[in-house]
Amino acid sequence: MDIPGSNTTPGTQLIIWDCHGGANQTWQFHGGTVRALGACMTAATGTDLTPITISTCTGAATQKWTYEPTTKRLRNDPSGKCLDVNGGATDNNSKIVLYSCHTGTNQQWTLPS
Repeated sequence: MDIPGSNTTPGTQLIIWDCHGGANQTWQFHGGTVRALGACMTAATGTDLTPITISTCTGAATQKWTYEPTTKRLRNDPSGKCLDVNGGATDNNSKIVLYSCHTGTNQQWTLPS
């Protein structure tokens, strides 16, 4: 998961990109939030295909996530929907969205321990 160009301007949509270990791909799961570059992963609404964006960490419900270690899904707490790569795409620059939870690999994530 990548913050394109390390742009932490609120509303920047998250994407997938080849792993390179940069700070814009170094995520921390802490207190129910997912953070990189001092900003939080956010789902503005709880509907399918809602873009997942970066925004200032506020502790809002839209920034609360639960990691399910068995399924490897990240579930948005207020909506109950999961972090998803849109359409199961695997190309760089594919958008990350909120979507109804399923067992596809496009909803499996590994968080650092």
